Amino acid sequence: MNALAGLVSYLPAADPDVYMIKEGNAALPHKLAARLGLQAVHTGAAVTAVQLDSNGQYMLTIQQQANSIAAGVFAQQQQQRREEQQCDKTSAMTTLKPFDGVVIATPLEGSGVQLLGLTPEPKIPKRTYQTTVTTYVAGHLNASYFKVASVPDGDVLVTSTADTPFSVIASKGNIPIEQTHVAAAAAAASDRQLQAGGQQNDRKHTDGANQHQQQRQLQLPLWKIFSEAPLSGDLLEQLFINSTVVVSKGWKAYPRFDPPEKFAPFLLGPALCYNNALENAASAMEVAAVAARNCALLLQKQLADSTRQMTAS
Repeated sequence: MNALAGLVSYLPAADPDVYMIKEGNAALPHKLAARLGLQAVHTGAAVTAVQLDSNGQYMLTIQQQANSIAAGVFAQQQQQRREEQQCDKTSAMTTLKPFDGVVIATPLEGSGVQLLGLTPEPKIPKRTYQTTVTTYVAGHLNASYFKVASVPDGDVLVTSTADTPFSVIASKGNIPIEQTHVAAAAAAASDRQLQAGGQQNDRKHTDGANQHQQQRQLQLPLWKIFSEAPLSGDLLEQLFINSTVVVSKGWKAYPRFDPPEKFAPFLLGPALCYNNALENAASAMEVAAVAARNCALLLQKQLADSTRQMTAS
């Protein structure tokens, strides 16, 4: 099973046909929400508890944040939701009910979500997540740091045993200088270097090549760096020339794999499905999609069985 996780990690390097979302992965839930149509979508709200009541239905306790909205809800459904909501003004908590089925599509670790009213209480093995810091840097790699005359095109990969403060430096194309907030002096120095090189070859280039060179002068290479800890300013000055940090973000990237893996159950309770149970096998968007389909099929079967039992009785 852990070999699958290794293959998922290796895939982008082995297969050139890898795709990405132009607007970024954050656009995926927004696109999905826009296609839900009649379903209510609550943004700016954190689920704090999922509780099974005596009728076999679920109540969700959410903590509403400022400026939250509900999208894609018709007036009749809005009125129905208002009747079903019980608001505590002092705690800013809201209870939504009833729900015949619930899918939890987030790691329970660190989520703050309580599971209440479930008998027996589901056994969820403890797992820890690998912290990864993603840093986007605009600038030129410093060849002297790598002890080479020039840095070849492409990504910088290291082995798992390498004594380096990063695990990969991936090329992400170019970015306009005005978007990088590079200091004016550094940008001007870079421009002068490019212009000097261009002046030596002006007579050898066509007008089209000159135009391409001018476009390149307005851009800097963009790099994505993975590391286990934030990169210091001193280290970045050694790694790059005339660079700036565009953005840096630390996050819990994936579970620390420790075979043999212990999996949480997909069904935590009646019609209560845990999508992230499969994350112990491999952590990727594609795996999450497989798990989501699995949850949809499980809930479809359970709700259909429940309906037949109610009809029979």
